[in-house]
Amino acid sequence: MLEPAVLVDARMAKRNLGTTREDARVVVGMGPGFTAGEDVHAVVETARASTRRHRGCKRGLLRDGALVNAGQKIGDVDPRTDAAAIWYISDRNRAVAGGCWRR
Repeated sequence: MLEPAVLVDARMAKRNLGTTREDARVVVGMGPGFTAGEDVHAVVETARASTRRHRGCKRGLLRDGALVNAGQKIGDVDPRTDAAAIWYISDRNRAVAGGCWRR
């Protein structure tokens, strides 16, 4: 059985899917749905400063026929309007990932 020193829940599920402080010595939740000191040791906010934009390109959609639960996230709207950009890591996602590696 794995006994990690640090666990980062970066699934961006918009809610806690069962991550607890007992999962590792240090547990970090990224995004909404986590409470520091209760279910994780620390929380990293991932929301953009402005969430009013709704234009962009669809990405990360589930395949046809996939079973989902009510309220489950099934895709994203990438705010970049250049359709070719969806094949690359966004600045936001790179910053979120980079935050996991910094001490």
